[in-house]
Amino acid sequence: MKGVSLEMYQDAHNLFNYGFEEYQNTILVSKNTFVQNIKIQNGDSKEISVITESDFTTLLKKSASAEVKSNVVINEIKLPLEANDVIGKIEYSMDGEIIGSVNLITPIEVKSTLVESSGGGIFYSILKFLGTLVVFSLVALILLKVYNDIRIRINRKKRRKKYNNG
Repeated sequence: MKGVSLEMYQDAHNLFNYGFEEYQNTILVSKNTFVQNIKIQNGDSKEISVITESDFTTLLKKSASAEVKSNVVINEIKLPLEANDVIGKIEYSMDGEIIGSVNLITPIEVKSTLVESSGGGIFYSILKFLGTLVVFSLVALILLKVYNDIRIRINRKKRRKKYNNG
């Protein structure tokens, strides 16, 4: 190696010029961009919005940005969902080759309306109902007992007054 020649500098300069003229950093999607609505079953909401979790930027030929295709892949949705849970991804491809992907999230919380989600299925709901029924019955019996005791006292006082006065 005798040193760097002027031709090497010129080649590097030409290579940089070619890169800056032919390629550009392209933002394919920004963070929190709405992608689509998804219908869900057994949730407190009928459908949920799907948004992107992050930005996706890639280096593309200036003429190639129209050739990028996107494919939305939704995972099996299991309720309940918390805000920012990942529910799928969006894949970007060009010429049949995947160039990147971004997670898809839901911006809201979705609770399940199924009885099973509350802890024990139908047995749990029946047990809860019976427990509530027993508590209300006990309260009603106590109130009836108190009412009856008060009524008996009043009647006794009336009889005493009648006996003492008559």
